[in-house]
Amino acid sequence: SLVGTFSGDQVGANRSFLQITTYQVGEQVQGAIFSSNWNSGRGAITWFTPGEQLAGEISAANSLVGSFANDQVGGGSFNQIQFFNNFDGVINPAPAFAAVFTPTWGANRGAITWFKPGERPVGRVTANNSLVGAFAGDVIGQDQDDNFNNGLLALDTGNFVLVSPEYNSRGGAVTFLNIARGLPVGQVTSGNSFVGKPGENIGGRGVENLGGDRVLILSPAATVDGNLQAGRIDLLDGTKTQAVDTISSVTNLDDELAVSIPAVINFLNSGGSLTLQASNDIFIPAGINLAAKGGSLTLEAGRSIEVKGNIFTAGFLKLFANAPGGNASLREAGEGFVSILADNKSSSVIAGQLEVDAENVVVQGGTAKGAYALLYGLDSTKIFAHGSGSISLKAGTGEDVPPAPSFELLATLLPGQVAEGNPIIIDAPIALLLAGKSLDVNAAEFIEMFGGGSGGAFASIASFGELKVQTLDIKMEVGSVANTDAVFLGMGGAADITFTTCTGCGDLLADPLLDGGSQTGTFLAGLFVDPTINAVLANILQSENSSDDPDTDEDDEKKKEASSAECH
Repeated sequence: SLVGTFSGDQVGANRSFLQITTYQVGEQVQGAIFSSNWNSGRGAITWFTPGEQLAGEISAANSLVGSFANDQVGGGSFNQIQFFNNFDGVINPAPAFAAVFTPTWGANRGAITWFKPGERPVGRVTANNSLVGAFAGDVIGQDQDDNFNNGLLALDTGNFVLVSPEYNSRGGAVTFLNIARGLPVGQVTSGNSFVGKPGENIGGRGVENLGGDRVLILSPAATVDGNLQAGRIDLLDGTKTQAVDTISSVTNLDDELAVSIPAVINFLNSGGSLTLQASNDIFIPAGINLAAKGGSLTLEAGRSIEVKGNIFTAGFLKLFANAPGGNASLREAGEGFVSILADNKSSSVIAGQLEVDAENVVVQGGTAKGAYALLYGLDSTKIFAHGSGSISLKAGTGEDVPPAPSFELLATLLPGQVAEGNPIIIDAPIALLLAGKSLDVNAAEFIEMFGGGSGGAFASIASFGELKVQTLDIKMEVGSVANTDAVFLGMGGAADITFTTCTGCGDLLADPLLDGGSQTGTFLAGLFVDPTINAVLANILQSENSSDDPDTDEDDEKKKEASSAECH
């Protein structure tokens, strides 16, 4: 008989009422007897082959046993012993292996003891033969949900990712397991895993399998640049020599990496705050549609951000080009642009609150019907072009669109009308920078707007509410055909347009988009708001001053000072 060694061993009894089981390993059948109370709760798993006689006391010579009181080896449920990559009749992509999971080992530090199918691991569970937790309560190898086998997520390559959300007081840890290289033993640390600080819960929202050896780690509670619970998404790529390629605000990327758009959307929909950073450029290619219900998203590029697809979020969005973070040695030469570029389809960036910070901002319409380019903050839009400081809007060339009133043409863009899933219908390839309630545009050097090459293709800086523009020089030019305007549109609130020189600012327009001709200038529906009157008069006076006889400059300057206290 197999017998206990100490009083209270209760051989064949465990705390989950699983006493004995068998496993099919290839053509062999292997059995295990569980005695979790053995030796003051250290626990034991004793291996056997069905039909063989078992005799003697349980010991480290014939069983896998715990090292500390209450380790409870053999005290888990039916899945405490698992076999991987050993499917019969299937070519497995990586070597087969097996594991004993003991999350209660070492004051709940947890242990995973690796072995090859067909072997019988015996002796004490230690850091020499197992991957173990570093802190009490890590519970390495604890079962989580149906997507994981005791924390292990299978990848297409036959490799695995181990997720340990309780590691270091819920700091969290994610460990990549390359089976061919050998399975890790010793403590889970930053040297073999991607780990978080206490409370960050790295991997707390799980991981998204991207195919191959790549996964996204979702951590909405992570601290970023000292901001508590700012959240982050990290890319773990097992093909790299490093453990993790991070794409949060503290990242130095040295490779081109693709981000899972569904994973980003799910993260934002949960209310998370996410920063995606690149040392060089960020691209949103045509055909990509990122639509989220909320959250906060910041895209930081060492050089430029180029959007040819569509971004929508009801929350906060910041596009930050020429950002100081990242690895400066990986940044290619050139100025930092934020570019919204429509080709034969529309390209748009829409957010509840939108901020753009770059050296140069470009909004350019496309070459087909409906290929509009749009940069729009439903509540507020803030654009800051620093350094060389240019903002350029260029309408495209598509099919002719008949003239229509501004409000009718832009009705689908009213803040209450724009929402996830609601189509925006604009037939002309316009270039539009827009705000729902408040628009603040500041360009260090100049702003330029150009009408397009087909009727109705206009370029405009516009707001349904307040309109504030500040720059040194403004240039507005009509397009190459009729009904291709370049205009400021103030459709509801006060306006303050400040500049030094301007070409095309001198006309105070009736509704320009309804007029079949091509024109430049300013249309303001809120004309009776004092700041708006002041802004318009200043524009007109500035235009007149540029062409007046020098002898009249003093009189004109007095007119300007008398009519506008807000324009500089």
